[in-house]
Amino acid sequence: MGRLATTLAIGSLVAMQVFSGTASADAETRHLFVGSDPTANPLTNGQLVLSPVTVNGASITPVHVENIDNQTLNHVVVTFIAPTGGLALTGRFGPNAGSCSPAGTVPMVCDFGSLKAGAKRDFTVIYTATSTAAATVTAQVTFNETKPNGGSNAHIDNITGGVTPTDGGCNLVVTYMPPGHSGSIGTPCAIDSANPQSTSVVVPSSVVSGITVGEQASTLCSGTLECFGQASVADVAQDGTYTVVWTIQWQVDQTFNLNKFGILHYADGASTPDLNITWKKDQCKNANATGCFVSASVSGTTLTAVIRTAGNGSMRGFR
Repeated sequence: MGRLATTLAIGSLVAMQVFSGTASADAETRHLFVGSDPTANPLTNGQLVLSPVTVNGASITPVHVENIDNQTLNHVVVTFIAPTGGLALTGRFGPNAGSCSPAGTVPMVCDFGSLKAGAKRDFTVIYTATSTAAATVTAQVTFNETKPNGGSNAHIDNITGGVTPTDGGCNLVVTYMPPGHSGSIGTPCAIDSANPQSTSVVVPSSVVSGITVGEQASTLCSGTLECFGQASVADVAQDGTYTVVWTIQWQVDQTFNLNKFGILHYADGASTPDLNITWKKDQCKNANATGCFVSASVSGTTLTAVIRTAGNGSMRGFR
């Protein structure tokens, strides 16, 4: 199964006393972790890590809040402001996202009230890439040590992260699928001589994961088969045998013989196909069948095929 290279790479930060702000010496003994690292490693405190993304895709940052002190911290609030650069703040999800403002609200305020010693809160923030401009995301963290809140006991600090969205052109889409996502994810350009292949997939809404979809040059083939076009790739970070519905188009010549058309499917990183099917013999018998063709047709010089597989990977056409 695919492993999208969106695995969080937690960088090293200089160890620091957490969110002491301008509080008094006594107040500086209080500790709160806020960052993307779920282990609450003090070296990664204050760091938000965003997933890679292409323009028009979604980038996410997990947020872990943990009271690593030995006593209660009061009125813990994390406020996400509008990012700079090529991102827009568009949503949130996760176990404790209900403590945040509604999706699309900017600034987005996440109010966790009082957190007892050892208490943890987790949620994920979604950003949409609007351009290739380098982007910075920032949230302000505040909490108080006493009730009523006020005076020099207020702690204020910022947490930050960044990502530079890339232009995937006609051959690459990198995005994140949040809970309840719908519709197809695929390369955006129409088929023509300059863009002879396109790929899109539909993944069940229950799969919450990063995904890469695109085409890439490939020599993958099998035996004496005549393979053509690029490899169509759908690389989903979440392993599984969920159904993936592929729609692939190629520009072909007018003599293309549909009865000899077939597809090879490869697991991620494999050089031997785990699926070898032809349109003539392997059409899906029912809506739940996988490893088969839903449809295939040629219109002019455009070949369109819809295939269902169990899990992701890459495809290569043959004739």
